[in-house]
Amino acid sequence: MKYGRLKKIASDHKISKPATFERLRAGGLFYLDKYSSSSDNLRRLLMRRVYKSAILHETDPVEGAEFVDNIIAKFMKSGILDDAEYARMKIESLSRRGASHKMIKQKLMTKGVDLDIINKILDQFIDDTGKREIDAAIAYIKRRKLGVYRLKDRDKFKEKDMAALSRQGFSYDIAKKMINIDDEYDFDQIDDIF
Repeated sequence: MKYGRLKKIASDHKISKPATFERLRAGGLFYLDKYSSSSDNLRRLLMRRVYKSAILHETDPVEGAEFVDNIIAKFMKSGILDDAEYARMKIESLSRRGASHKMIKQKLMTKGVDLDIINKILDQFIDDTGKREIDAAIAYIKRRKLGVYRLKDRDKFKEKDMAALSRQGFSYDIAKKMINIDDEYDFDQIDDIF
């Protein structure tokens, strides 16, 4: 991280206390109490506190990084922090919202979840629920009112609807077939279309 940017951020906020092991641990627990997180995401959050403390209080950032590593290891050992469980929760949530498998992988990777964990949990989720890419596309179309769910000028917006599906990570083939479905009841016979 760049110290210049952090120096400005630190000066804009109220003066904080130095980052000690106990303060970092308490901050991590407070964050996990409010939000679910991956280990890498929590590490980044705590390291921002370490760098801010290094700027404001001239604490040692190397020592702070060791504190953060120890805290993350203890949280993972105790089960407070679990990347596989975090991935499972995010996959379920994003799938309900209509995210493609590609989009789900991308979002989890930005949160620092290992690709092997993502693939394993995603494959298990698909096997357990039968949720496929097509089901996610249907959920997205319904939520955004695209294609057959568009009330006016459906033909006029076909290209835009396909582009919206593509931006969500769905393949061209899926986007084209989903947007060209003429009747919402055709979604019941979706397997015949694909």
